[in-house]
Amino acid sequence: RLNEYLLATMRRLRLPSTLGLTSEYKTDYIWVTVVAPRGVWNPDLVSEMKAALSGYITGDASRCIIIREINSEDPWTIRFLVIAGRAKKEHLEIYQEMKSLYDSSSKGDKLLAHSFLLEHNVLATSESIKTLTPTNEQKSDELKRLEK
Repeated sequence: RLNEYLLATMRRLRLPSTLGLTSEYKTDYIWVTVVAPRGVWNPDLVSEMKAALSGYITGDASRCIIIREINSEDPWTIRFLVIAGRAKKEHLEIYQEMKSLYDSSSKGDKLLAHSFLLEHNVLATSESIKTLTPTNEQKSDELKRLEK
């Protein structure tokens, strides 16, 4: 039963949304670390894991997916760590929704968001800063409005 459960769990990795990615995401290499008690992880599970992740690979899955097993100290715990590189922000499943929410927010909310990011040492892109920074004309118009 444990093998069936592990197979079902690994098959869920075929869905890009399980990893938070879009279906357009492709990479050259994927590294997988499996932490499991000795004797649980077997060659059938290795081939199933490679088959589950092969949709994300641009080359040969047998060469591009590296799986390493580590002995688990806890006999009741099995963990998977999947590392896949070369993702762009457009490959994140949530990106389009976040972008549309950001684009539809007010200028003040955008400034607050950028301020929050700066507090956490994240610099927003120069494009978004240009659109948020008022020009000299806008500043003088604002000053005139305030003087009235």
